[in-house]
Amino acid sequence: MKTKLHLCNVDFDIDLLKKNDVELIKEKVRLDFAEFTSGTSEYRNADRLLYLDNIRKSLQTNSFEDYLKEYMKAYLDYLRGIGERTDKIEIEFDYEFAERVFIDRECNFYKSGEKACFI
Repeated sequence: MKTKLHLCNVDFDIDLLKKNDVELIKEKVRLDFAEFTSGTSEYRNADRLLYLDNIRKSLQTNSFEDYLKEYMKAYLDYLRGIGERTDKIEIEFDYEFAERVFIDRECNFYKSGEKACFI
C-alpha cells in the first residue's frame, strides 16, 4: 500500500506514516469530496462509494509480488518493534488465500451495474 494520499481536487497530500491533524484532514476531505461531486445534480450515496473506490485505488500496489514484499516488511518491522529477534523467522502463509484477497480488493464498493467480484 502506498504511504501518501493525494487529494487532487484540493491539491493536498496526506502522509499516512505521520501523525496527522485529524481536523485538518476532515476539512480537506470534505472540500475534496464537495469538488468531486460539484457536477452532479443530486448528492447520492453512490457518490460516496465512488469517491471511496477512487481513494482505495490510489493507495493500492499494482502487483501481488509488491504486495507480498510490503506485507513481509511490515511484519518484520512489527516483530522488531516488539523486541523479537528477526535473524530467522517462520511464517505460515496461505499464498492462494492472499492472492484471492489481493484480486478481490480491486472490487468496487459502487457497482454501477457491474457484476460483483465476490463469490
